[in-house]
This record gives sequence, C-alpha cells and structure tokens, in this order.
Amino acid sequence: MNLAELQKTFIAAVLFGENATIAPALAEGGISPSGQMGIYRNNSFGTLTNALALTYPAVRKLVGEAFFERAGYAFIEARHPVNSNLDDYGAEFAEFLADFPPAQALAYLPDMARLEWQVHQSAIAEKGVHLDQSAIAAIPQDKYFSLHLKPHSSARLVRSRFPVHKILDLCLGKDAESTATLDLAEESGVRLLLLRPRKGVELTVLSTPEYAFLEAIFASGNFFAAFEAAAQADEAFDLAACMQRHISLGTFGGFSVGL
Repeated sequence: MNLAELQKTFIAAVLFGENATIAPALAEGGISPSGQMGIYRNNSFGTLTNALALTYPAVRKLVGEAFFERAGYAFIEARHPVNSNLDDYGAEFAEFLADFPPAQALAYLPDMARLEWQVHQSAIAEKGVHLDQSAIAAIPQDKYFSLHLKPHSSARLVRSRFPVHKILDLCLGKDAESTATLDLAEESGVRLLLLRPRKGVELTVLSTPEYAFLEAIFASGNFFAAFEAAAQADEAFDLAACMQRHISLGTFGGFSVGL
C-alpha cells in the first residue's frame, strides 16, 4: 500500500474495526495486530467521547455516563471527525439523538443538544465588537430603509418547544430549587438569545416578535424586513424598545447603510 492507502485503511480499522486489511502493515510483537488496533480504537473513541462530554455536559447529566458513552460511540461510528479541531466536532449530535432508538423516550433531548451546541459555538466565537448606541443614533431616519445590522460574533438564536434553558440550569446546578416544579407538559416553548458579553455565555428569553426581528436580522441583516417580520408576529411590536434593549445587551456587532 502507498501512504494514502495505508492512512485510509488505518482510519477504517480505528473507526469501524476493519482490522484484516491493516494487519499485514503492523509490526509483530507482544501484542497481536487486532490488539494493537484495539488500543488505537479505544484511545480514539475515548478522546472523541470526552470531547462530546465537554460540549454536552447537560445531555450527559440527563442520560447518565453509561448511556452517554454508548450514544457517543454510536455517534462516532456514524459521524467521524473531518478535521483535527475537536471544537468543530459534534455539530450533528442533536440530529443523531433524534434518531437514536434508546433516546426516543426523551423527546426534549435533541433540543437540549441543539442548545448546548449553540452555547459551545457562542463560547468559542471570536471576541468581536458591540454596536454603540451613538452610532445608530447618528443615522438619518430616511436611511433606515437601507440599514443592515450585523449580529455580534457570539450571538446565537435557539428555539424549542421545551424549557431547555431551565433544564440547562438544573443540570448545571444553577437553579436547583426549581427541580420539583419543572413540568415539561405545561411549558409552551421558549425563544432564546445566546451572547458572550464577558467571560461566560448568557441566555436571554425573547418574546415572539423580538425573536422574529432577530431571526430576520440573522438571516439577512435587513432592518426594514426584520421590522416587518416582528410586526407580523405582533402588531404592537415596539421597535424602539427592542433596539434599545439589544444595543444594551450587545446583540449587534456593526451595521452598514446602503443596498
């Protein structure tokens, strides 16, 4: 085998246990070829499972260590890494859990994973800058139709029919007093903004029109289209109050005026 073939064969042996082809290329010694590959496989799966555990601590706590390890191994076999940066690994874990038969009884679990992935993405985002109130105030009103807002680099939106923010707090020990009162059946869903204004990621609950406004901003940046989306969600939407709140929160990272 040339080097490229050897590398592909080695990866197949590590990820899928296909040892027969790689065995002739392994040195004979005190450990058999299958034993050697078992060491590589266990180390690789252990490293990747640990990376998933760091990204999804609440999911891990919800299902327990044994269940999480089982799900992690199955995920790794189905979705192996495509680069060496482990911060990029695990983006599809929520979709995997939605189809993972042992997790079907936990309907909220995929949404918890989606939330934790976005928390992770917000946490590792570049620092970025926050839009200053005076910069917006200086824009002439006749230019608002061509105003485009840019979300802050750490800003993320999450929507769920479950109170995932409360579940996250419970799992991470931030709201232990609510454990006995949390009833998933009584919740009507939640819309969240994730931001990293300082060291940690902070979650803010959004109203329906507020979420519609930011969702449109995140999609296109078009200020006027975002206002229309929010007004369609709620005719009483207060644009000025919304802008003041999100400039204060640091939701926006910049703007441009023009087509």
